[in-house]
Amino acid sequence: MTKKLAVTISGAVSLGCYDAGVLFEVLDAVAQHNQWAAAQNPPGERIEVDVLTGASAGGMSAAIVAQRLLYNGADLAGPYNNALYDAWVSGVDITGLLARSANEPVSQSVLSSDYVIGISQQLLMGRYSTSLPTALPAPQPHLALPQDGKLHLGLALTNLNGVDYFRDTLSGGRFTYTEHEDQFIRDIDQI
Repeated sequence: MTKKLAVTISGAVSLGCYDAGVLFEVLDAVAQHNQWAAAQNPPGERIEVDVLTGASAGGMSAAIVAQRLLYNGADLAGPYNNALYDAWVSGVDITGLLARSANEPVSQSVLSSDYVIGISQQLLMGRYSTSLPTALPAPQPHLALPQDGKLHLGLALTNLNGVDYFRDTLSGGRFTYTEHEDQFIRDIDQI
C-alpha cells in the first residue's frame, strides 16, 4: 500500500528558512525513494505527500511547494537552485524587508508587506506570466505528488487587511475580491 505523508510547517519569520530547508530535504528523500521504488517495482513502496499545511511563514513555503509538486517538480531539485532557497535565502534580504513604502502603515507590520508580496508574486505567479489565451506549460509534477495529482492544502494566516484575489478579464481589466479569513483550506489538483 502506498504510504501517505502529511507535512505541517510552522511560522515565525526566520524559522521559515529553517523549515524550508528541512522540507527541501524531506522532498528530496521522498523523490529518491520513489525513483528507487519505480525502478525496483516493489508493491506499495511509493511515498506520497498528499497534505501540506503551514502557518504564516510556513504557509508561504506550503503554497510554494504545493505549486511545485503539481506543476514543476524540477524546481525543487537542486539544493542551491530551488524555489524554497530562492524564497528564503537568495531572493530576500533585510534591506528589502525593512523598506516599507509610504502606503504601508507601521501599525500593521514592521516589515514591508509589498516586498513579501513581490516575492510571492514572483514565486507563485511566475508560471502565469504569459498573457492569455496562451497555453500554460504542461505540468511536470514532482515525484512526491500523489499519482491522482491531488493535494490538500491548509494555510493559517494573520490577515489584517484581507487577501486580495484577482483575475484578469478579457477586456484588459481586473476582477478583484478580498477575503478576510484566517485560514484557507482547499483541495487542489492540476486542472
